[in-house]
Amino acid sequence: MKIKRFRFPKDIILLSVRWYLHYGFSYRDLEEMLEERGIFLDHTSICRWVIRFTPVLMSVFSNRKRLIKILHALKFANANR
Repeated sequence: MKIKRFRFPKDIILLSVRWYLHYGFSYRDLEEMLEERGIFLDHTSICRWVIRFTPVLMSVFSNRKRLIKILHALKFANANR
């Protein structure tokens, strides 16, 4: 996944989006949590990242889930031979 032309590193962007999607924190709570870790940004930046990267992340995750299911099925089929 390519993330270019952003002020913050890819790791911070993905961490913020992941925390928002997984734990359901508010944007302001995430802003405070990141400030405690020395990362100063505005909650609107997190909102923009969530809007922009959620569809991309969901497609990546769903593709990975499908791949894992297929590999598991192949292992199971080979084990029963």
